[in-house]
Amino acid sequence: MHHRKADGSLMADFSNRLEKLELKSARHSRPRLSPERRKLLTDCAVLHGDQQASQVLSECRPTNIPSSNEQRAAAIAAGLRVDS
Repeated sequence: MHHRKADGSLMADFSNRLEKLELKSARHSRPRLSPERRKLLTDCAVLHGDQQASQVLSECRPTNIPSSNEQRAAAIAAGLRVDS
């Protein structure tokens, strides 16, 4: 095992590694849902008007949502049904 002098270089290496990990973690700061969990919550929110399920989906919504115009229209309609 190679030991370095405790002249700060070891601490600097540690700080650099920690910074990289924190940046990587920040990119994924939103909680993620499995596809199965997302479907269950969506069904509860849309079919049963479950406000708590709708809130969880809102909190876990990805920032970039690749979808078609039809999918977006359906999602908006579902959201409006939950709100009413």
